[in-house]
Amino acid sequence: MRRVSIQHQLTALVLAAFVPSTLVWGQDKSGDLTRAEKTLPAETVAGKADADKGNESILLAKTRQLTFEGRRAGEGYFNADGSRMVFQSERDPANPFYQIYVTDLETGDIEKVSPGHGKTTCAWIHPTGKRVLFASTQDDPEASGKQKVELELRESGKQRRYAWDYDNQYELYAKELSDG
Repeated sequence: MRRVSIQHQLTALVLAAFVPSTLVWGQDKSGDLTRAEKTLPAETVAGKADADKGNESILLAKTRQLTFEGRRAGEGYFNADGSRMVFQSERDPANPFYQIYVTDLETGDIEKVSPGHGKTTCAWIHPTGKRVLFASTQDDPEASGKQKVELELRESGKQRRYAWDYDNQYELYAKELSDG
């Protein structure tokens, strides 16, 4: 695994800032239909109230669950030909932070890409399909301590509001895939 140059880091940060904004789908503050909703069939928009209650599946067709293990999973992206998906998941009880995985959508095989400690996020499969790029705090000397603090917070029963905690120890890494 190798670190990526600062030029690549800046490119990734710019992409991370703008790409998610293209995926936002919701209602504007005025209550009017969004541009995306105006393109939906009327019966789907009429069911929007149900979608707002957590039943988003009415807005999608032919869906299937791809991850089943671990406490949580999120932020997944397909490779160029749609045969694999990179995603983040919390699977190790000793680490309360996401790690990066790649799944083969035909076989169901899953490869862990990140090293298993520290925080990871924002993974992407290179267009060649041979490597994955992701952000990680794996080289942070305080990574184990941060994991311990998070586990203690969870054990205490205290809950906090959702937030994405930026960690200034994030670096970008590239990892060759075993079958890439």
